Amino acid sequence: MGPFAADLLLESLLAPFALACMVLAAVRWIRYRPLVLIAPAVAMLLAVGTTYGLVLGWPSVLAPSARDKVLLALVIGLVAGIFISKRPQWTRPVLITGAFAIPIWVSLPALQQGRLDGGLLILPIAFAAISLWLIEHRPAPSSTADLLLASALAAGLAGIAAFARSLTFTELGLSLAAALIAILIVGRRPVTMPATLASAAMLLAMATSLLLYSEASLAAILVLGAAIGAERLARLSTGDLTVRHLLLFLALPTVIAIVIARIDAGPISIY
Repeated sequence: MGPFAADLLLESLLAPFALACMVLAAVRWIRYRPLVLIAPAVAMLLAVGTTYGLVLGWPSVLAPSARDKVLLALVIGLVAGIFISKRPQWTRPVLITGAFAIPIWVSLPALQQGRLDGGLLILPIAFAAISLWLIEHRPAPSSTADLLLASALAAGLAGIAAFARSLTFTELGLSLAAALIAILIVGRRPVTMPATLASAAMLLAMATSLLLYSEASLAAILVLGAAIGAERLARLSTGDLTVRHLLLFLALPTVIAIVIARIDAGPISIY
């Protein structure tokens, strides 16, 4: 195993997974309800924040870069989730606002420079809008499905970023996926709104950043976006939602997207 692979394994997988597991296990032992409600989101923030700190150091708040905004979006999603948990009547306005505000916030430097590819921010907004519509019209909520979808999107974006030579985004995406898997294994379900919005906000910011500030394959991101319909397809194929079918419909667009990213990368790989 080379030095890069070893660092990737430690900083982006083992460390965030272990940290998230410890946080979730400790909260389950304490059994203090306010902590239980935000524990998954806090575990996610600590896991991704640890990876960010190991790779880049402390993020800039006053003049955040695209990488900083990916981490800050997670924090914003966490705070918005806590707000919605206390005021559920604000759920729809907050979600719609976030679907537009986060891509615009991330893409603001590109828009200010008059870059034509700034129009690509329509894609993450469209993905967010479709996701909201699917969530509102699904037969029943499923925390397991939400966690698996977020994990697949995080892993897929990490793979796309790797072949676009955006290794920071690769590490952040893998860290989020590791934290989500820890929540799936150790955390209490159903997953609360702070964790759901934190992961969604980070994924939205990361997809926007890759589209505008990297050489990420547009085709790969479009194919990966099909994963948001995996739950609906799994229900249609079996009449009910099963984990096996959901994993199949999540794995297909994720793997295909990474393969497309590798092909589009050409003869030069990340190694």
